[in-house]
Amino acid sequence: MWFLADGGWIIRMDRPGKARPKPGINVGESLLFIVLLVLAGYILFRSPLFQVRRLEVTGTRLLQPAQIRKLAGINPGENIFAVNLGQAQKKIALLPLVKTAVLRRILPSTVLIEVTERTPVALLQEGSVFAEVDRDGYYLQQGNVDITGLPLLTGIRAVLPAPGRKVDAPGLAPVLQFVAGLPPGLAPMLSEVHVESDGQLVLTTLYGVPVLVGDATDPAGKGELLLAILQQLGRKRPIAYIDLASVKSPVIKYQN
Repeated sequence: MWFLADGGWIIRMDRPGKARPKPGINVGESLLFIVLLVLAGYILFRSPLFQVRRLEVTGTRLLQPAQIRKLAGINPGENIFAVNLGQAQKKIALLPLVKTAVLRRILPSTVLIEVTERTPVALLQEGSVFAEVDRDGYYLQQGNVDITGLPLLTGIRAVLPAPGRKVDAPGLAPVLQFVAGLPPGLAPMLSEVHVESDGQLVLTTLYGVPVLVGDATDPAGKGELLLAILQQLGRKRPIAYIDLASVKSPVIKYQN
C-alpha cells in the first residue's frame, strides 16, 4: 500500500492476516450424543415404563366403553409411542353414534379416548323400519316406536340411507331443530310430531291430545308453556286440543 507522509512517499507492506482455524470435529462429544440418543430411544420404545396399561373412555352414554376399546384395537402392553392414534380414531368414528373421537397419550401408560356421541331426538319411518335420527338428520340406529321414548315424525317423506349417513328429506332440518330445542322433560311426553303441508307443526301427546304450535320457531318458549300446561292439567278433564301458535295467548279447548 502507498501513502504520503511528511512530503515523501513511504512504501508500507501489509502482512496478510492469519486465517482462522476451522473448528474441528469433537469425536468425544459426537459419540456421547449418539449414545444418549440410542439410550433415549431405548427408554421410550423398549422400557416397560411406557407400555399401555390403561385405556380410558369418557363421554359415552348410549355406547359401551368396552365397545370403544375393542374397536380402537389398542392392546395392553403396546408401547404408548408406537400406538397409531390416528388409525384408532378413524375406526371409532365409523360408529354411527359417534360424532367425534379424540385420542390422547397420558404418560407414562394411559391412552385417553374422549367420545362425543350423537343424541337421537326423533324417529323417522320408512315401511316397517323406524330410524333414530339426531338433530342434524343423521341416521343413528334402528329404533322401536314403543320403547325409545322418542316422538315419531310424520308428514315427511324420507328415504333412509345406511346408518351413519345423513337423511336427505325436504323440510326435515327445521323440524329436527325444533324437536331438539324442546325442554328435556317434554319429548318423552310426545308420541308424534306431524308436519302439515304448509309447514305448520302439530304435536300429539302420549294421551292423544293435539297441540298446534304453528311454525318451527321458538321451541324453548312453546315447549316450556306446553310442559307447564300438561303438568298443571294432568288428565283431570279431557282436552280436545291445545293451541300454542301464539305463546302470548294460548288456547285450551276442552271436550264437551
